[in-house]
Amino acid sequence: MLDNPLRKFECDGTILGFSKLIISDENYVYKYLFNKSNWPNAEAGVELLKEFDPDFYVDMYRTDNYLCYITNKIDFIESHKVRTLIPYKDTVCAHLALYKQFGSFVTKRDLCPSNILFRKSDHRPFLIDWDQIEYFKTNEECYKFYRVELCCNYFWHQRYRYTQEQCEEAFDMEWEKLQ
Repeated sequence: MLDNPLRKFECDGTILGFSKLIISDENYVYKYLFNKSNWPNAEAGVELLKEFDPDFYVDMYRTDNYLCYITNKIDFIESHKVRTLIPYKDTVCAHLALYKQFGSFVTKRDLCPSNILFRKSDHRPFLIDWDQIEYFKTNEECYKFYRVELCCNYFWHQRYRYTQEQCEEAFDMEWEKLQ
């Protein structure tokens, strides 16, 4: 287990999010979850992360007061530059890699623009925020989830300056390739 950055937070920590406590140091990002009722779902989500991107995942541990999972820190492209560097289609493909990996049974939730980072050096995508998962009973239910998350979310339209129809067309082309 890595040294607990909560101990030194007062001196040199940086808050990266508001819904949970997210702290980074030079090499890692630590996400602390305090609501115990969410821990089983979060642990299942982090297990998906571990399988999906083992080079990004570092560790997960639980104390009596919090659950913490740790990922490597990514030197990422600032969100306002993504539109000009990364085509929307590539963003859809990065998210649909979840479908390739886990099929129509389970995926991470919250597939919004703020939860995908692209590394500056090679534009490799990293999906973040793995503490919520979604289960599906059918392939159709899975398709609808991904389509709504990746096409109907206003933030995708805002980031890429696409209409919903343009998002749907790009998504449907990429989804069809996986069938």
